Amino acid sequence: MSLDNYLGNASESSYTIKGVLDLWGSAAVPLNFASNPASFFSESSKKPGFIAFHGGCDGVIKIDSSYMYFPPSGDYYRSESLCINGTYTLLDNGATKGDLKLYGSLGLYGILKTSFNVPCELLD
Repeated sequence: MSLDNYLGNASESSYTIKGVLDLWGSAAVPLNFASNPASFFSESSKKPGFIAFHGGCDGVIKIDSSYMYFPPSGDYYRSESLCINGTYTLLDNGATKGDLKLYGSLGLYGILKTSFNVPCELLD
């Protein structure tokens, strides 16, 4: 195992992501990109292959889109200092405004198909 790769210090030229496998998950997009998520994904010129599996009745991770809410201010899980230099603290948008926009498999399919003209297929 390369210690640099494990620590996240590897240069981009030392690896190539050839594909992404999404098993019942979602992609988190900052709120300032929520109305145009394709612009978020366009920030990288690399577009690896993508395959996703997701159930339409998933009650935890929505198949299309939803919002992620961070814990409220003062919560123990709002900050972290063990794995990074310094302390990272999550934003606080309050209890009623989402902190990130989540796109499930169907939402990602729509972005790939309509914004990037990626040949893709959606199976029921």
